[in-house]
Amino acid sequence: MIRDGVAAGLLEVANHGLTHCLLTDRAFRPRLFKGNRRYHREFYDFVPPEEQEANIVRAQAILSESFVCPIVTLVPPGNLLQPATAEIARRHGVRYLSYGAPTSRGGVLPVVGNECGLVFHDRDVVLGGLGWLKAHLGDVRGREVLFVRELGQRLAEGER
Repeated sequence: MIRDGVAAGLLEVANHGLTHCLLTDRAFRPRLFKGNRRYHREFYDFVPPEEQEANIVRAQAILSESFVCPIVTLVPPGNLLQPATAEIARRHGVRYLSYGAPTSRGGVLPVVGNECGLVFHDRDVVLGGLGWLKAHLGDVRGREVLFVRELGQRLAEGER
């Protein structure tokens, strides 16, 4: 269904990391007396660049092969990435970043910040239900609808 949506020009598929969390030593697993949220972010500064690169390369390949399109946007899990992560992603076909940083075109890649549109996670829909989504979509009714890649291209070309 997603592949059909992409082919019809209705959906953009973005890279959200390979694993979203850290698999080494099963760090992502729940703990009895300690939180594990820190281990649910794939691009922390303590994750070696080589591991980040391997994950980005693999995710790019899986997504582009599965959805038969180039994957040009990275949405880092937890709105967290390092400058090295952006450079690695750029080398592997990513052209735009989309996360909770301010919109800018001054870094390695243009950043499409959350203020550019209606931003939500699938978890928001699970928790809030379809009514939650419909209400938020109603808030933006009548506004121009663009993909992140289109906003990123406008930024890269100097538009805002």
